[in-house]
Amino acid sequence: MLLPVFQPPDFEDLKLLCAVVDYGSFSAAARGAGSTQSRVSRAIARLEKRLGIPLVRRSSRGISITPEADRYATHARRVLVELQALEADIVAREADTSGPLRVSAPPALTRRVLLPHFASFCRENPRVRLDLSLAARRVRLIEEH
Repeated sequence: MLLPVFQPPDFEDLKLLCAVVDYGSFSAAARGAGSTQSRVSRAIARLEKRLGIPLVRRSSRGISITPEADRYATHARRVLVELQALEADIVAREADTSGPLRVSAPPALTRRVLLPHFASFCRENPRVRLDLSLAARRVRLIEEH
């Protein structure tokens, strides 16, 4: 038996639902989310259609949030926070420093100053390949490399 294909809700719709729950009205949610009232209303309508239940009760005096909307928004907020953290982690990993790093220094300076930091630097930057050259003479980087 094949399981039905799961179609996740639109993340923007979830974000707008969270804003409605937080702000208590479509207009305040729109302002808070940098959106429009009609976009917020359509997002809630899509989620209600998807779930088959009302998430807000509309009246001439405004809206009231259903317990289901409150529960859904609580879980949606966690998902959105986790997704944001995952994206930040991926971007940070891609921005990691990588490639060769050539260091030329006298042996005494290397032992006393640089060497104590190399191990932690290599752990924090695993994609950097350290190329260490110990020389007691002045190195002309441009001409020699």
